[in-house]
Amino acid sequence: FMQFLFGMSAADSKRRYELKLAKDVNAENPHYIYLDIKPRFEPDKREFTRAQMVLFANTMLPRRLWFEHPNGNEILWDLPNFDTNTKLKPSDFTPPPAQQGWETVKVPRLDAPVPGPAPRIVRPASK
Repeated sequence: FMQFLFGMSAADSKRRYELKLAKDVNAENPHYIYLDIKPRFEPDKREFTRAQMVLFANTMLPRRLWFEHPNGNEILWDLPNFDTNTKLKPSDFTPPPAQQGWETVKVPRLDAPVPGPAPRIVRPASK
């Protein structure tokens, strides 16, 4: 579902999801646009059964995202405001130091090679 939000083309979104304007912008609240989203294909249906994205009408930025998992669990992201003027630096993403008495443990990536000595004996693969 995150692919829908970040980087999916409009054509691909229309193909994979049923998109419906849920509420008339001018009728109920002129500040928001409501989009109902339902997956069309089985792989997407395994991720969520339905969703709703609410956009700010003046900026088209997301205001709220709600979706329902196939098991009935619901997720709601509420984004009441955006600051698009602040410039972020790489240092803004540096994790804070561990609290006193705690330690930070770096977990290797799953695709990273396992450190250690090289094997001493190489055996041919059996057929």
